[in-house]
Amino acid sequence: MQTKRLVTVAVLNLILQFMGAFLSIAMKLPYEFGGTGDPNNVAQDFVHGGGTALSAPLIPLLILAVFLIITFRRDRWGTIAIAGIILLSILFTVAGSQEPILWRTLQSSPFDAFETLVVGLGITGILLSLFMVVFSVQGLLARVGASKSPEPNIHNL
Repeated sequence: MQTKRLVTVAVLNLILQFMGAFLSIAMKLPYEFGGTGDPNNVAQDFVHGGGTALSAPLIPLLILAVFLIITFRRDRWGTIAIAGIILLSILFTVAGSQEPILWRTLQSSPFDAFETLVVGLGITGILLSLFMVVFSVQGLLARVGASKSPEPNIHNL
Protein backbone atom coordinates (compact mmCIF):
# COMPACT_ATOMS: atom_id res chain seq x y z
CA MET A 1 0.00 0.00 0.00
CA GLN A 2 2.80 2.43 0.87
CA THR A 3 4.42 1.79 -2.51
CA LYS A 4 1.24 2.71 -4.41
CA ARG A 5 0.82 5.98 -2.51
CA LEU A 6 4.49 6.81 -2.91
CA VAL A 7 4.43 6.11 -6.64
CA THR A 8 1.24 8.13 -7.14
CA VAL A 9 2.60 11.17 -5.32
CA ALA A 10 6.01 10.88 -7.00
CA VAL A 11 4.48 10.62 -10.48
CA LEU A 12 2.36 13.70 -9.76
CA ASN A 13 5.51 15.46 -8.59
CA LEU A 14 7.38 14.47 -11.76
CA ILE A 15 4.52 15.81 -13.91
CA LEU A 16 4.53 19.05 -11.92
CA GLN A 17 8.33 19.35 -12.19
CA PHE A 18 8.24 18.95 -15.97
CA MET A 19 5.41 21.50 -16.20
CA GLY A 20 7.55 23.88 -14.15
CA ALA A 21 10.56 23.23 -16.38
CA PHE A 22 8.52 23.88 -19.53
CA LEU A 23 7.09 27.11 -18.11
CA SER A 24 10.50 28.27 -16.87
CA ILE A 25 12.13 27.60 -20.22
CA ALA A 26 9.32 29.37 -22.09
CA MET A 27 9.36 32.39 -19.75
CA LYS A 28 13.19 32.42 -19.30
CA LEU A 29 13.06 31.89 -15.54
CA PRO A 30 16.49 30.63 -14.42
CA TYR A 31 17.25 28.94 -11.13
CA GLU A 32 18.30 31.22 -8.27
CA PHE A 33 18.79 28.72 -5.45
CA GLY A 34 22.48 27.90 -5.07
CA GLY A 35 23.51 30.60 -7.55
CA THR A 36 21.85 32.37 -10.43
CA GLY A 37 21.30 30.89 -13.84
CA ASP A 38 21.33 32.74 -17.14
CA PRO A 39 17.84 33.60 -18.47
CA ASN A 40 19.14 32.89 -21.98
CA ASN A 41 20.26 29.35 -21.03
CA VAL A 42 17.40 28.03 -18.90
CA ALA A 43 17.02 24.86 -21.01
CA GLN A 44 20.73 24.13 -20.77
CA ASP A 45 20.70 24.75 -17.02
CA PHE A 46 17.76 22.36 -16.66
CA VAL A 47 19.62 19.62 -18.53
CA HIS A 48 23.09 20.26 -17.07
CA GLY A 49 22.17 20.36 -13.40
CA GLY A 50 21.09 23.84 -12.36
CA GLY A 51 17.38 23.28 -12.72
CA THR A 52 15.00 26.15 -13.31
CA ALA A 53 13.11 28.60 -11.13
CA LEU A 54 10.17 26.17 -11.05
CA SER A 55 11.75 22.72 -11.32
CA ALA A 56 14.55 20.48 -10.22
CA PRO A 57 17.30 19.60 -12.72
CA LEU A 58 16.64 16.86 -15.27
CA ILE A 59 19.13 14.30 -13.87
CA PRO A 60 17.55 14.03 -10.38
CA LEU A 61 14.12 13.78 -12.01
CA LEU A 62 15.31 10.90 -14.19
CA ILE A 63 16.93 9.23 -11.16
CA LEU A 64 13.60 9.55 -9.33
CA ALA A 65 11.80 7.89 -12.25
CA VAL A 66 14.28 4.98 -12.19
CA PHE A 67 13.93 4.63 -8.41
CA LEU A 68 10.14 4.55 -8.80
CA ILE A 69 10.38 1.63 -11.18
CA ILE A 70 12.76 -0.23 -8.86
CA THR A 71 10.52 0.29 -5.78
CA PHE A 72 8.20 -2.42 -7.05
CA ARG A 73 10.92 -4.98 -6.41
CA ARG A 74 10.59 -6.68 -3.04
CA ASP A 75 14.31 -7.33 -2.64
CA ARG A 76 17.20 -5.23 -1.38
CA TRP A 77 17.21 -3.12 -4.58
CA GLY A 78 13.63 -2.00 -3.95
CA THR A 79 14.56 -0.98 -0.42
CA ILE A 80 17.62 0.92 -1.67
CA ALA A 81 15.43 2.71 -4.23
CA ILE A 82 13.04 3.83 -1.49
CA ALA A 83 15.99 5.14 0.54
CA GLY A 84 17.12 7.04 -2.56
CA ILE A 85 13.65 8.53 -2.94
CA ILE A 86 13.84 9.76 0.66
CA LEU A 87 17.06 11.64 -0.12
CA LEU A 88 15.72 13.07 -3.38
CA SER A 89 12.45 14.18 -1.78
CA ILE A 90 14.30 15.95 1.02
CA LEU A 91 16.45 17.67 -1.60
CA PHE A 92 13.37 18.67 -3.63
CA THR A 93 11.63 19.99 -0.49
CA VAL A 94 14.59 22.11 0.62
CA ALA A 95 15.41 23.44 -2.85
CA GLY A 96 11.77 24.15 -3.68
CA SER A 97 11.17 26.01 -0.44
CA GLN A 98 14.32 28.12 -0.91
CA GLU A 99 13.75 29.18 -4.54
CA PRO A 100 13.50 33.01 -4.40
CA ILE A 101 10.85 33.35 -7.13
CA LEU A 102 8.25 31.73 -4.86
CA TRP A 103 8.89 34.13 -1.98
CA ARG A 104 9.09 37.22 -4.21
CA THR A 105 5.80 36.26 -5.81
CA LEU A 106 4.12 35.61 -2.47
CA GLN A 107 5.11 39.11 -1.34
CA SER A 108 3.62 40.77 -4.43
CA SER A 109 0.00 41.74 -4.36
CA PRO A 110 -2.40 41.29 -6.06
CA PHE A 111 -1.55 38.15 -8.05
CA ASP A 112 -2.05 38.05 -11.78
CA ALA A 113 -2.63 34.74 -13.59
CA PHE A 114 1.09 34.06 -14.09
CA GLU A 115 1.94 34.77 -10.46
CA THR A 116 -0.90 32.51 -9.34
CA LEU A 117 0.57 29.75 -11.50
CA VAL A 118 4.06 30.31 -10.04
CA VAL A 119 2.75 30.14 -6.47
CA GLY A 120 0.58 27.14 -7.27
CA LEU A 121 3.45 25.21 -8.84
CA GLY A 122 5.86 26.15 -6.06
CA ILE A 123 3.62 25.29 -3.12
CA THR A 124 2.24 22.15 -4.73
CA GLY A 125 5.78 20.98 -5.51
CA ILE A 126 6.85 21.50 -1.91
CA LEU A 127 3.78 19.67 -0.58
CA LEU A 128 4.18 16.76 -2.98
CA SER A 129 7.85 16.49 -2.01
CA LEU A 130 6.91 16.44 1.67
CA PHE A 131 4.36 13.69 1.00
CA MET A 132 7.07 11.78 -0.85
CA VAL A 133 9.26 12.01 2.26
CA VAL A 134 6.46 10.72 4.48
CA PHE A 135 5.36 7.88 2.18
CA SER A 136 8.91 6.78 1.40
CA VAL A 137 9.85 6.71 5.09
CA GLN A 138 6.71 4.67 5.79
CA GLY A 139 7.59 2.31 2.95
CA LEU A 140 11.16 1.94 4.16
CA LEU A 141 10.04 1.23 7.74
CA ALA A 142 7.51 -1.33 6.50
CA ARG A 143 10.18 -3.12 4.45
CA VAL A 144 12.75 -3.08 7.23
CA GLY A 145 10.12 -4.31 9.71
CA ALA A 146 9.01 -7.06 7.35
CA SER A 147 12.57 -8.24 6.83
CA LYS A 148 13.13 -8.53 10.60
CA SER A 149 9.98 -10.54 11.30
CA PRO A 150 10.63 -14.24 11.65
CA GLU A 151 9.57 -16.42 8.77
CA PRO A 152 6.99 -19.04 9.65
CA ASN A 153 8.50 -22.44 10.16
CA ILE A 154 6.31 -25.07 8.47
CA HIS A 155 7.64 -27.74 10.83
CA ASN A 156 6.14 -25.93 13.84
CA LEU A 157 2.67 -25.62 12.36
